[in-house]
Amino acid sequence: MLIEKGVRIEQPKVSVIIPSFNCAKYISQAIESVINQTYKNYEIIVIDDGSTDNTQAIIKPYLNKIRYFYQTNQGVSEARNRGLDLARGELIAFLDADDLFLPHKLQEQVAIFEQQPKIGIVNSGFRVIKENGDAVMDVEPWHEIPDLTPEVWLLHKPVLPSAMMFRREWFDRVGGFNTRFFSSEDVEVTLRMVIQGCQGTWLPKITIKYRRHQNSVTWKSTLKQAKNSEEMQDYFFSRSDLPKSIRKLENQARFYHFSWLAWLCYQGGLPSQMAQYLEKSQQCAPYSWVEIIARWLNTFENCAKIYACEFDVYALSNLPEWQQALAHLKVLPLLKHYESKIAQVQQLLAYQPEQSEITLYGQTYFQLGQKLITQKELEGAIICLRQATELVPDNAEYQNALAEALQERYDLAEAIAIYRQAIRLQPEVEQFQQNLGQALQLQHRWQKLTDYCQQMLQASEEMPHHPSSAKPLKILMIFPFPPYPPQKGGAAIRMFEQIKYFGSRHHLTVVALIFTEEDYVIEEQLACYCERAFMVKIGFPMSAYQAERHQQLYFLKTWNMWKTLEQLSQIDFELVLFDFIVSTVYYPLFAEHFTILNEHNIESKLLQRCAELNNQAIITELAQEVDAAKPFLNAQREAQLLAEYENQTWCKFALRSVVSQDEQQELDRRCRSGKTLVVKNGIDTKTIVLVDNSQASKILFMGTMSYVPNIDAVIYFVEQIFSQIQSTNPALSLCIAGREPPSIIENLARANSNIEVIANPTDMSEVARDCRIAVVPLRLGSGTRLKILQALAMGLPVVSTSLGCEGLEVIDGQHLLIRDRPHEFAEAVLQLNCDRSLRDKLRQNGRDLVESQYDWSNIFSLYEQEILQQLKKDF
Repeated sequence: MLIEKGVRIEQPKVSVIIPSFNCAKYISQAIESVINQTYKNYEIIVIDDGSTDNTQAIIKPYLNKIRYFYQTNQGVSEARNRGLDLARGELIAFLDADDLFLPHKLQEQVAIFEQQPKIGIVNSGFRVIKENGDAVMDVEPWHEIPDLTPEVWLLHKPVLPSAMMFRREWFDRVGGFNTRFFSSEDVEVTLRMVIQGCQGTWLPKITIKYRRHQNSVTWKSTLKQAKNSEEMQDYFFSRSDLPKSIRKLENQARFYHFSWLAWLCYQGGLPSQMAQYLEKSQQCAPYSWVEIIARWLNTFENCAKIYACEFDVYALSNLPEWQQALAHLKVLPLLKHYESKIAQVQQLLAYQPEQSEITLYGQTYFQLGQKLITQKELEGAIICLRQATELVPDNAEYQNALAEALQERYDLAEAIAIYRQAIRLQPEVEQFQQNLGQALQLQHRWQKLTDYCQQMLQASEEMPHHPSSAKPLKILMIFPFPPYPPQKGGAAIRMFEQIKYFGSRHHLTVVALIFTEEDYVIEEQLACYCERAFMVKIGFPMSAYQAERHQQLYFLKTWNMWKTLEQLSQIDFELVLFDFIVSTVYYPLFAEHFTILNEHNIESKLLQRCAELNNQAIITELAQEVDAAKPFLNAQREAQLLAEYENQTWCKFALRSVVSQDEQQELDRRCRSGKTLVVKNGIDTKTIVLVDNSQASKILFMGTMSYVPNIDAVIYFVEQIFSQIQSTNPALSLCIAGREPPSIIENLARANSNIEVIANPTDMSEVARDCRIAVVPLRLGSGTRLKILQALAMGLPVVSTSLGCEGLEVIDGQHLLIRDRPHEFAEAVLQLNCDRSLRDKLRQNGRDLVESQYDWSNIFSLYEQEILQQLKKDF
C-alpha cells in the first residue's frame, strides 16, 4: 500500500527515515519534531512495518508533508533499508518513532558535513526521557571518548541512530543494514563502515530525546535479543578484513559486550543467563579481578541510567547468581574483608552523608588501595585510590598515592597532574616534589619515544619498503636484560655482537629492560651501533602474581615495557627479534609482524638440571643477596611451568634460533611447526688475541658471578677439585674473575690464601695474562659456553666437564680436555700444568678452531641469509 501526496518536488539534502511498528502513541510527536527543525531542506520517509494499531489514522494529517509507505512486518533492519532505497537526500538521518529531534539537530549536523567533506558520520549526545517525557539524564559521550577512532567505535559502541547522521554514499558502499540481525544491527553496520575507512566526528551537543519505556525493543524477548547480539559479535570478528588494530582488541571488546548482555539479562529478570554472560566476559577479560568487578558494576550502573531503570547494587550483590560469578573469579579473601564497607559506601553516597562519614570511607578505600598495591593488584588499587580522592579530594596523601599508582601503570600525564594537585595541597612535603620530578623525567623519555615513532611512521609513508628488496630492513630487537657492556657475561656478549652486526647493515631499533638507573647510559653507548636504543627500567608487573605463573614471565611483563613496545608496534618493522623465551610475554603486540625467537638456552632444561642437583639450600641463601638467583628458587616447579609455556609459545614463531644441534633437536621434538636454526655462539677474533702467559701459573675461572650455574661451578671446583690439586701442588692458585661476585664467592678467598676474586674486570685478557689454565667445571647449563670460546681465543688451554662444552665442536685431547669426575678433573689440571707441549698443542688448536668456526661475523652473516630467504618466502 502506497500513499504519497503533497510531496516536495525539490531535491532534499537530508532524508529523515522513521521506521515504525505500533507506535501510534508517539509517532505524531516524532514527525512534529522534524517539521519544527530550523533546517528545512529535508524529506520525511515513514516506513510502517506492519503496524496493527491506529498508526495510519495518526499519520493521515501529515500525508502532505511526508512520504508514507506500508509493508508487512519484516523488522527494523528491513524497514530502514526500505527507507534507504527510497531516500533522495545525500545525507541520512534516522529517527525511531518514539524518539524526538531537538529543533537544531539537522541544521548543526548538516553544517559539519559541509565543513568537513571527508566525514561520513556525525554523532551527537542525547537526553534520556521516560515514557511520559520527563527527563532522566543527558548523555554526552564526547567527554570520555573525544575522538571517534575505529578502536573507540569498537570498544564503546556509541551508536544510537536517532542521534547520528550519515553520508548516504557509505550505505551504498557497505550495502545497508544486515537483516540477519534484529539486535545490534545499527552497531554492526556502523562498524562495517568504520573498518572500511569511514570517518566520524562529534557534534558536542544534545540533539534528540531518547525515550525509554517498557515497550522498547530492548525489553522484548530479552534472551532472544541477547543471543542475536552475540551472533552479531561473532560474525564481526569472523571477518578476514579486520585491521590489526581492531583484531588485537577482540578480547576487550567481547568483555564489554558480554557485560552489557549480562546487564540486559539482569534487567530482563534472567539472573541465570546474567551469570552465564558474566562468566563469558570474565573468560576474555584482559583485567585483574578487581578491575573486572568494577567494570561490571560500572556497566550495570551506566546502563541503568541510560535506560532509565532503577539499580540497587546491594540487591545485585545478594543475588546467588552474582555471587556465583564472583566465585568464578577466585576472589581474594581481601575483597571479602572490605566488601561490606564498600557496599555501605555505595549506599551512603545515595544520600547526603556527614563529612565525618565520608572521611571514614575515604580512608577505607585508601587502605584497600595500598593493600592491593602490595599484592601487585595495580588496576584494582587505582580504582580504590581514585575513589578515596573523590571522597576526600583535599587529602594530599591520597592524591600522591593515586599518582604513584598511575605512574607505575605508566599513565604519566595523569600522574603528573595529580602530583601537582598534591603539591598544591601540601607544598611543604619534599617527597611530593621528588615524585613529580621523577614522573617528569619519565615523561621526557616517553616524549622521545613518541617523537621517534612519529618520525619512523612519517618516513614509512614517504618511502614504503618491500621486504624482498635489497634495501636495509627495519628491525626491532627486544631484550629482557641489558645488552651492554659485553663484560657483563656471555649473554651480553651475544646480544651486543648481534646488535653490532645487524645495526651496521639495517635500520635497527633496540629495546631492553634494565634494572638500575645507571644503565640508562646504555642508550648512548649503543648509539653508534643502531639507529635508536631505548632502555626501560623494570617496572610494575601487569597482573597480580598467580601460583601457576613462572616467576620471570610474571616479573618481566611490566606496564612500562608493554606501553613502550605498544608505541613501537605502530611502526612497520619488517622483522622483530625476541631474545630469550621470557621476552615473548610481549609477543601479542607484534603478532602481525614477522617475528623470530632467539633462544640463548632452553631455559626449562637449565632449571630442571638445577632441580636435579638438589642444591636449593645454597640457592635460597644466594637469593637473599642476588636477584639473578631468584629464578632458580623452586627449580622443579619453575622448570615445569616454563616448559609448558615454551611448548605453547615456540609454535607462534615461524623461525627460531638456538646455539647448538642438541637444542635444535630438543626444540623440534617439542614443537613440530616452524623452523629452528642453529646460530652458534661466537667470538670476536679481531679484538681478542692470543695472550702472552708464558710466565703465568694461575688457574682461571671466568664468568658472570651472579649467575647460579657459575656460582655452583666455582663452589664445586673449590670443594671437590681444587683441594685435590693443592694436595699435590700447593703452589697453584685459583683466580675467579667476573661481574658481581656474591659474598659466598668472596668468602672463598678469605678462607684460602691461594684463591683470589677479581670483581668486575674491565679486560679479561689482562686477567688471562697471569693464568696458565682455564677451568669450566659446570654442572648446570644449557646452550653453549662463551667462556670456553673466549679462553680458546686467548690461547688458554681448557679443562671442562662434558656439560661445560656441550654443543661446541670440540674434541677431547685436541682442543681441550674433558673430565667429569672430580679426581680426573684435578689430574687433568695437574697434567696441563706440567706438560708444556700439551698446553701449546691445545693453545694452537683452540685458536684455529675459533677462527675457522666461531667468528661472529661469519655466524651472523649466515643467519642473515636465512632470515632474508624466509622473509622473501613469507612475503
